[in-house]
Amino acid sequence: MRVRVCLHGHLHIYAESKRPEFELELPSETTVAGLIRNLGIPDPEIWVVSLNGKSVPLSAVLSNSDVVSLFPPVSGG
Repeated sequence: MRVRVCLHGHLHIYAESKRPEFELELPSETTVAGLIRNLGIPDPEIWVVSLNGKSVPLSAVLSNSDVVSLFPPVSGG
């Protein structure tokens, strides 16, 4: 299956292409956690996951043509 990945903030450093948006081929039944492992992103680096515009847990199963957005923790005032 093919999914679109959007990495926000500094997370693009984990993409092979170093681009914040790209498509990725994954085995069927891959979860969000599996995608994150595939990209080599350490767990503490992910704060929010959006799947097709809705917040989901790491256990959510991906489908072909899904759009996954990963957000790091942020701070500021």
